[in-house]
Amino acid sequence: MLKRTLLILAVLTFGLLIANSSFAQGHRKTMTFEGEAGKITIIQGIGAILKEVDGELIVEMMLPKENLPKDLRNVDLKKDDIVFMCNGKKVKTVDEFNAIVEALENGDEIKLGVKRGKDRLITALPKSEGEGQMMMMTTTVDDGGGEESSVNLGGKMMKDVTFLSCGIVLQDKDGQVEVIALTPQFKTEDDGQKPDGGDILIAVNDTKAETAQALRAIYNKAADNDKVKLTFSKDGTEYSTFVIKKKDDGEVMIKKN
Repeated sequence: MLKRTLLILAVLTFGLLIANSSFAQGHRKTMTFEGEAGKITIIQGIGAILKEVDGELIVEMMLPKENLPKDLRNVDLKKDDIVFMCNGKKVKTVDEFNAIVEALENGDEIKLGVKRGKDRLITALPKSEGEGQMMMMTTTVDDGGGEESSVNLGGKMMKDVTFLSCGIVLQDKDGQVEVIALTPQFKTEDDGQKPDGGDILIAVNDTKAETAQALRAIYNKAADNDKVKLTFSKDGTEYSTFVIKKKDDGEVMIKKN
């Protein structure tokens, strides 16, 4: 079955680490894959995207070295490299790679065995959590019109979700729109109340809707940098807060398998 996967990458809070970075504060890059998309994961800290293709993990994208923290610029990983080992174990799938990395503590070494053409090399980096995390949003559409969305935030995978560019991850649940996560970039205006996981988003700019996609459509009608009013319900009590609609200034690349 033909599948098209829309991959949206957001480097969150890198501006705290990298002065004058073009990737600072929520930059997005959009990629579309035609054909069997396979599985995709992120190597946090260096912004490397690994894609599982025919039993191999291929580096699909790397952040430019100038956009990385200085202590990570010597990590020797390039687009189209094949990662075949992680901490001494052979890896062929995203699940195998993620299982090894998820078992590590923050700051532990991730040692990668890499194939680059005929060459073999080893490169290493510390496991990175917290500031500088990447968020990966994916939407897969099959040729029958079916659609599935997910968000990977700091290695945590969340299925069938909707994202607002101010930094809220939403999910439809039991006829309501539930907040399931806030990204590190999220902040309110005028020290407003932040939503918690489990709170219900009921309106955007005083317009109510019953699905996450409908509320997102209302949110997206606002101009970039406009103040947007979000109304939530917590344990049956409503409250409102204001956020600034973030600008989506990414670029689009097309890749066919």
